[in-house]
Amino acid sequence: MNKIEIYKKIFWNSKNSIITIDSWKPWKTISIIACTHWNEVSWIFVFEKLLEEFDIKNKLKNGKLNLIFGNIDAFFENKRFVDIDMNRLWSLEKEFEKYKDFERVKKIAPYLKNSDIIIDLHSTTTPSDAFIIPVSNFPKKDLDYLKSDYVIYWILEFLNWIVISAINKNAISLVLEAWQHIDKKTIEISTFNVIILLQRFGFIEKEIEEKIISKKYFKISERYKAKSMNITYTYNQNPKSFQEIPKNTEILKDDWKSWFTNEDVTVLMPSPPRYIGDEICYLMKEI
Repeated sequence: MNKIEIYKKIFWNSKNSIITIDSWKPWKTISIIACTHWNEVSWIFVFEKLLEEFDIKNKLKNGKLNLIFGNIDAFFENKRFVDIDMNRLWSLEKEFEKYKDFERVKKIAPYLKNSDIIIDLHSTTTPSDAFIIPVSNFPKKDLDYLKSDYVIYWILEFLNWIVISAINKNAISLVLEAWQHIDKKTIEISTFNVIILLQRFGFIEKEIEEKIISKKYFKISERYKAKSMNITYTYNQNPKSFQEIPKNTEILKDDWKSWFTNEDVTVLMPSPPRYIGDEICYLMKEI
């Protein structure tokens, strides 16, 4: 079954492509949003597993769960976004009114504003191991049980908090980055992580044995924005996340200009630019 069929199967009869499951028992509200970018579709298969194989509608014992489909217009137009990256519109500035993507943001916003926990689901453009991006208030003790080798701090600070956590800074927020867009192993691991979070936060009874999984922790130190569309990565012929780069190494050429490391670093998400000004590469240090 392809992604369009999965979408219709899950969301066709829902209001605003948002499924709300209510246990009718007082507790917190958790919102899980997927497909902010049209090509990051592995998460719609996770929603399918939650609803059908896991039967979350009957297993939710406390609180309320919102399953939110992100950028519908971009999804059906096979674009990452229609006018502008939806993931940069969460500060709800009046100047965003001109963008079609902002219409979707405004429909989703009330659900996120009324959430205690927000889980933002993404997958990487280029090959990468799965990793976790916690907002500063996310409990470390709950990260320990997620299937991922890496936890990355300070990306949001470099983006000036204009990603999804900007809409509700009182909520506990977490970004889960899956390995690639559609991959069986990715879908299984991603489903596991969502169930663990629902379990850890008391929305469902214990379904999965909880084991601490060791991780490496990083903090972003630099990012690079494309100044042209002519980018060549020079530090490695096969650039991908979590490669180590020694000090004074040329990372890339942007048209004619080179970018060098100032210290020993690890690279995250080295990607081709989608537009001038796109964030195409992060450097980080282990902490």
